[in-house]
Amino acid sequence: MRAVAAFAVCVTHAAFWAGDYTPDLWGAAYSRLQAAVPVFFALSGFLLVRPWVAAARSTVRGGAAGRDGAVGRDGVSGRRGGGRDGAGTAGPDLRRYAVHRAWRILPAYWTVVTVVYVIYLWRPDGSTHGQGWVGYVRHMTFTQIYGVGYVHTGLSQMWSMCVEFAFYLVLPLLGAAIVRCGPRAWIVPAAMVALSVGWLVLVIETNVFGKTTRTWPPAYAAAFAAGIIVALVIDRVRAASWERWARWGLLLAAAAAFAVLLTPAAGPLDLRLPTTAQGVTKYLLEALIGGLLVAAFAVGRPGVLGSRPMVWLGSISYEYFLIHVIAMDVVVINVLHYSLFQGSTWTIVAVTSLVTVPLAWVLSRAVERLRARASAR
Repeated sequence: MRAVAAFAVCVTHAAFWAGDYTPDLWGAAYSRLQAAVPVFFALSGFLLVRPWVAAARSTVRGGAAGRDGAVGRDGVSGRRGGGRDGAGTAGPDLRRYAVHRAWRILPAYWTVVTVVYVIYLWRPDGSTHGQGWVGYVRHMTFTQIYGVGYVHTGLSQMWSMCVEFAFYLVLPLLGAAIVRCGPRAWIVPAAMVALSVGWLVLVIETNVFGKTTRTWPPAYAAAFAAGIIVALVIDRVRAASWERWARWGLLLAAAAAFAVLLTPAAGPLDLRLPTTAQGVTKYLLEALIGGLLVAAFAVGRPGVLGSRPMVWLGSISYEYFLIHVIAMDVVVINVLHYSLFQGSTWTIVAVTSLVTVPLAWVLSRAVERLRARASAR
């Protein structure tokens, strides 16, 4: 799923470069592929909250919380001896959680940010944003979205990493709330959806905190909540043996939500500001799509997404996401010699991916080797 989502992000960026955000169905579809980013958020919500969900269920059953198994590369241990939530129940090991998250995102992210800044010591940059040490420190600390003028060329997609990073920081608190609420754990994602709606109404109506507020973490709380909801209900779906028709129903529902996203109800396709109703509708539809897609592939067999090529692409999808914008900038300007709003979307996608995939693999392998050496020490 991450591989598909990362590719969709690349396509929407290429379509913007090529000027294909046209006022027709194809232009709308290209533009709304931005919904792939909330899919990442829903995936994070689903994968990372599961140890706390397991702890909550163990508490309800009267057992020792957190004994349910670990969650693989993107999860944390559910073994006893971890951090304590407010109810005094043993939850996931927060130190292990922090170490896993740090290794997963920081080395690759810091490497790409640093390389981009070094490249632009020589490469001409038509933008004055994000320049100098202030811009660099902002990017390295995931704070470039908090204010206007800090996003550097080649790093525009990193706003989503600021949102992800904020979620990683607050997840232990959300998890503790889920464990404390027990059978009423749905209150937590419901509160997150309410936060998104309230935040969007506030910042669109008043512009109180400036122009960048629609990319701040509260705006996307509903997308993470969608993944958390899936984590809370998925076992019931499996237990009810709904897998045969559940996936197709969920995929059809996601397609219907995406169709609504193409309409004026979700706001303009270009950079014009939406009305409050349009903004809220757009963000909630994107969260719904993310949750439906995660749910669709969390039930039953993985199908084509479980094939070896897709699993391999998924394993480097994060690095692909980090690199593709600077690669696209070089490809469009220096290789294809396109001007802005000219050229072919799919030519840009193909050449950019041809460059980005091997670079993403090298970066992923380098981080894995670095981590192995650190673990050995």
